[in-house]
Amino acid sequence: MGKTLFLGHADTGMRGGPVIFTSIYKAWSGEKDMIFEKSYKTMIKRLLTYVLKSKVDKIIMENEYFSDVFIALLIKIFKRKIMIYGPAYHIPPKPSMNKQFTKHFLHYADYKLGIWFMAVSYNAIYTENSYMKHYLKSINSKANIIVQSPGIDNKYLKPLSYILSLNKDIDFLFLTSFTYNKGMYDYL
Repeated sequence: MGKTLFLGHADTGMRGGPVIFTSIYKAWSGEKDMIFEKSYKTMIKRLLTYVLKSKVDKIIMENEYFSDVFIALLIKIFKRKIMIYGPAYHIPPKPSMNKQFTKHFLHYADYKLGIWFMAVSYNAIYTENSYMKHYLKSINSKANIIVQSPGIDNKYLKPLSYILSLNKDIDFLFLTSFTYNKGMYDYL
């Protein structure tokens, strides 16, 4: 049995997907290694060198951008027996017609294209919500999808009993971009 390779970006913030990615890495009990790079050129070079020299049988990706999915597909072409796993957390909202339309459209297209390729080629995809599971199944009904929400723990949020005991009025709790494709319906 070979190693498991974790592939991610050194410049991504430690929130959301990268936190889940690093927690999977820490919990992994088998033989493992990690490639964290800032540039795609260096990442591709290190990845190809590593995969061709080492006995890697699994690659776990950090995110669902098309550029990362493309790297994984290149590896799959060279070594077909490698199993690839990756996340599909959400799809950004469709861009509206404003001055930043081009930037938002490219971001949206990058995600959509990456998620489509993941659905048709990855061995397994992990996600946090049922909306993404249904979306991925609509692309490929045979896709292996794991739905697991890490939830919110006391590390990030004080217990509700503590918050309610304070002598302050609380009108609402605001969660940024908490939409249907980020799992809002799973919590309601």
